[in-house]
Amino acid sequence: MEAHERRALPEGWEWKKVEDVIEKVPLTGKKLKQSEYQEVGKFPVIDQGQSFMGGYTDKEALKVCCESPVIIFGDHTKAIKYVDFDFIAGADGIQVMKPKKVFHPKLFYYFVRAIQLPDKGYARHFQLLEKSQIPLPLQQKFARIVEKIEAMRQSQNQSKQQIEDLFSTLMQKAFRGEL
Repeated sequence: MEAHERRALPEGWEWKKVEDVIEKVPLTGKKLKQSEYQEVGKFPVIDQGQSFMGGYTDKEALKVCCESPVIIFGDHTKAIKYVDFDFIAGADGIQVMKPKKVFHPKLFYYFVRAIQLPDKGYARHFQLLEKSQIPLPLQQKFARIVEKIEAMRQSQNQSKQQIEDLFSTLMQKAFRGEL
């Protein structure tokens, strides 16, 4: 985004390039080939696919060594994932980023998801992401608002599940003649 294209930000906020607010987590020798993914295992495999996890493995030596949370970016697919647990990097094409201390990790994740990258087919997109501009807000207040919204979203999902469970129980009792 060129300087003249930037939208005005609230007082105290500023524009930063993504590359200036991240640390890249090296993955040299730490990737699992897709043909080696398992259906069950000790560690989830996070790759660039649209599904959150690609599979599992028991190969502890491949565990990505860094403090969580991290943001996973699918270099070819542009899939973005927030990971706050131990994992194995799947195949090629992912970049693992850790926001610097100036950013609340979850807030950084939401902002990165909002970046509009051009579609270059199966080309690598990470270089475009790194050059993208991201707003650096006054974070404590903003993070509290985002966390409240996320809690409401999770509560809504739990309520939906409770309704589904209640309906299922009701139907089971009806078919057994227990009503």
